[in-house]
Amino acid sequence: MHRRSPAGRGLPQDFLRREIKSRLGTSADAVDLVVGFPHVTGVRASGGLLALSYDARIREEDARLCRDLDAAGANNRERARRMARWLAAEPIVRVDDPVATAALGRMRELVAAPSVTLGRVERYLRGCFRRLYRQRNIVLHGGSTRSIALPSTVRTAGSLVGAALDRLAHGHAVSGVAPLDMAGRAELALRVVEDADGWGPHELLDV
Repeated sequence: MHRRSPAGRGLPQDFLRREIKSRLGTSADAVDLVVGFPHVTGVRASGGLLALSYDARIREEDARLCRDLDAAGANNRERARRMARWLAAEPIVRVDDPVATAALGRMRELVAAPSVTLGRVERYLRGCFRRLYRQRNIVLHGGSTRSIALPSTVRTAGSLVGAALDRLAHGHAVSGVAPLDMAGRAELALRVVEDADGWGPHELLDV
C-alpha cells in the first residue's frame, strides 16, 4: 500500500514526489524565484520583468516606458513583454537602490542571452534540490537532524518548494494542466527560448 500524505488529501507520497520532482527539475519559470523582486507591493511572485515594471523608481527613469506600461494596464504578460523590449534597447538607468540595480542587471542578462541565463539558473536549482534530497535522506534514513548543511539547505529550498507547489496548484486549478504535462512544456520552453518560433522570456510563466 502507498503511504498517505497527512495533508495530501489521500494522494500517495511517491506520486507527489514524482510530480514535484519533475516540475522542479526543469522548471522554466523557476527563474522568477531567483531573479524576482519580492518586495514590490501588490505584485505576485511572477517574474523579475513584471515586478520591475511596477517599480516607480525605474518607471521615472523613462517617460516613454512609463506611458508604455500604463497603456498595458493590468495585462501582466504584456507588461513583461514591454519591459523586456525596453531592456533589450540597453537604456541607461540610474537607481540608487542596490536591490533594484542588481535586479536590473539580472534581467538585462536574461533578455540579452535567455538560453544561457536560464540554463545557469536551472543548474543552480538542480544543485539546490539535490542538496535538499540528500538532507532528506540523512534525516529520514539516518535519523539525524544535526547535519551542518541542513539549516542552510532548508532556508534556500523552502521558498522554492512553496513556489513550485503554488505553480502546480495554479496550473491544475486554472488551466487544468497536470503537473507532468507542465513539466514537459516547461522543458520544451527552455530548449526553444531563443528560437524564432519559441517562447520569449516574458512568456515562460504561461507555459
